[in-house]
Amino acid sequence: MTTVFHHFVDEGGCVGPTSAAQTRAYNQKMRGVADRWNAKALPDFAVALQPVLFNLTLPGMEYLSHLDCFHPSKLANEKLSIALWNHMLAPPDAKPGTIQWNERFQCPTADSKLWVG
Repeated sequence: MTTVFHHFVDEGGCVGPTSAAQTRAYNQKMRGVADRWNAKALPDFAVALQPVLFNLTLPGMEYLSHLDCFHPSKLANEKLSIALWNHMLAPPDAKPGTIQWNERFQCPTADSKLWVG
């Protein structure tokens, strides 16, 4: 299946300068969306970017889908979900800039907050 997919769709390569440029462009677009929505200063809505997802470095190809280079594998989805949840519980000044692939799920407490700023 991968061979057939890659025959019809040129993703620009899984690694290297092209993928890095695509990632930077994608991140810039996400920042723009967040900035536009947060500028509205809505009382009950905000967009909070999680820096852990901006400087993502995969430890191996097993973290990528077998179909294409864009989608994460089941393993990566599990690890990214844990990291994203844990970082949503962290105050802005305590958010790590990189993912720890061996993170354990943090259970929220009665005092936990989902940080948006």
